[in-house]
Amino acid sequence: MVATMSPDAIDSRLLALSGVDGSRRERRDDARGWESVAHRAEPQAPPGTRVQTIVVRSQRGVLRGTYAHPSTAAHVSLVDGEALLALHDARPASATYGRSVTVELGANAALSAVRLPAGVAYALWFVTDAVHALSSSRTIDPVDEYACRWDDPGLGFQWQPVNPVLSTRDALAGSLNALRTSVAAALG
Repeated sequence: MVATMSPDAIDSRLLALSGVDGSRRERRDDARGWESVAHRAEPQAPPGTRVQTIVVRSQRGVLRGTYAHPSTAAHVSLVDGEALLALHDARPASATYGRSVTVELGANAALSAVRLPAGVAYALWFVTDAVHALSSSRTIDPVDEYACRWDDPGLGFQWQPVNPVLSTRDALAGSLNALRTSVAAALG
C-alpha cells in the first residue's frame, strides 16, 4: 500500500531558494477515510531518523490494526479527534512481553502521541472522525509488517468496539500466536 503513495518530486525552481525542495503528496481514499505520505527521508538517513510519515484520516468507528513491525520503530500522533490506541508487546526479549495496554488519545486525553519500539503491536479505534500521523524509522515494508485480529482474546485489549469498520486485510488477519511467532523469527 505505501509503495503506491510515493511522493513526486517538485521542480526546485518553483521554490527558488537554495536547498529548499518540496514534494507532491498522493492521497489514497477508501470507504474508511484517506491516507497520504507526508514525509519520506532519503535512504541514507541516519539511524533513529523518522524516515517516513503517513497522515491518515479515519471516520468514526474505523479500526486499523493490529500491526507489528519488528524492524521499524514508530511514532503515532493523533492530530485531530479521539481514538483508543491498543498496544501489545510482542518482543520475546522484553520484560513486558505479552502485556497489553489500551490508552485514550486526543486533545482531552492525557496523551496525544506515543512512541513505539520495533516489535510492539498496535491498533487504533477511532471514536470520532480523526486524523493521525504515523512516523516510522524506516519506510514501512509489507515484508516487515505482521497483523492479527484486533479481537484475538489473547490480546486482552480493554475496549468494546461494536461493528468496527475494517479493511479486508484487517478482517482476514490471523491469530496473535501467528503474529508473535513471526515477530520472534524476524527479531532473531
